[in-house]
Amino acid sequence: MSVVEAMLRGMASIRSYARKDGTTTWRVLWRDPVTKRQRSETFPTERDATTYRQLLDANGQSLTLAVETLRRTNATKPTVAKMIERHINSLTRPTDGTVDGYRALARDHLLGQLGALLVEDVTADHIVEWVQWERGRGKSAKTIHNAKGLLSSAFKTAIRCGWRADNPCDQVELQRDQRGGRRATFLTRPEFDLLLEHVPEYYQPLTRFLVESGLRYSEASALNVSDLDMSGSVPIVHVTKAWTRSVRRRNIIGPPKNDQSVRDVSIRVELAEELVAVERRSHWLFENKWAGPLRNTNFHQAAWQQAVQGAQAEGLGKCPRPHDLRHTHASWLIQAGVPLYVVSRRLGHADIRTTTRIYGHLMPQAQQDAVDALERIMGPDSVVTSPKALPKNGLSTAPLARSVRLLS
Repeated sequence: MSVVEAMLRGMASIRSYARKDGTTTWRVLWRDPVTKRQRSETFPTERDATTYRQLLDANGQSLTLAVETLRRTNATKPTVAKMIERHINSLTRPTDGTVDGYRALARDHLLGQLGALLVEDVTADHIVEWVQWERGRGKSAKTIHNAKGLLSSAFKTAIRCGWRADNPCDQVELQRDQRGGRRATFLTRPEFDLLLEHVPEYYQPLTRFLVESGLRYSEASALNVSDLDMSGSVPIVHVTKAWTRSVRRRNIIGPPKNDQSVRDVSIRVELAEELVAVERRSHWLFENKWAGPLRNTNFHQAAWQQAVQGAQAEGLGKCPRPHDLRHTHASWLIQAGVPLYVVSRRLGHADIRTTTRIYGHLMPQAQQDAVDALERIMGPDSVVTSPKALPKNGLSTAPLARSVRLLS
């Protein structure tokens, strides 16, 4: 049936439109029974457009009646908007800034396209169409990645609530260039030294501290002088706080990123003594020239940009961010043979899997060491004794159930 025929019969119709980005939208057209004027509404999926058309046809083309019918039908069923709100309210340790950020992310990127859908009706196709729509709006890969992460977490909450059995986000994998975030940049020691030469002298202690401690900038800039403990044989920095955002998007001091981020980090005596000797007018370990905390924007504009540009003019082929000093710190420790678990705890990662995902490729020698060990164990000169028999409950009180003797 053509659009004209549908209009003549008093029925709504659907037209498809190809967008410049290659995606397709569907527009529902109908004639208002009161004003007699043609109206239209655009939808990202054909399924949504079809549902909308059916509601209009079932209610004499009255949008008011169609909306009321939909409201009554869905009154007891959770929507994606309700699911996201439920998820945010269920967070156990959120800061005001985290909650505010999640709600803004949902409002600006999720609710407009997905919010009215019933949780039980959402499919992977909806997620794919939403991703295409976001890309069509020119949204960055990082923004799409973050919004999808929030949506996926909300569906996990829906599963726990019994609202559905699966997570449709699991069926949609973003392409590598859609996952967001820049890849970590690792500096060699000569590259870091070249960069440091171009950092203004006032900001050099902070720059060295970032690369030698591995702290996040939000953690380092929140340190007080009292957080530097010189009482032991090894100087310790007590990391108990970080800069975060309040509900009103103001910078405030709050807890670090996760429980594991509350930690003690050792630094070299020479660096600690240099920090103690700095003349300052406030309690901040790193203060700006007005005796306030040295915020990321201040450091970036006053020191970092010119340092990177100066180093690049002398041959640095990389474009590091201040956060890459943290990555560089981890890479130096791993290449020096420090166990990955120790590096993970030092960085304050919530899970060692995060450390492995970011830095695992820096450990090729560990793979070779494992093979060499197996060659020694499985070689013709090795002797492996059988384990003692375990009791029926599967537990053994013996301190060592199996011994391996390697013969040279």
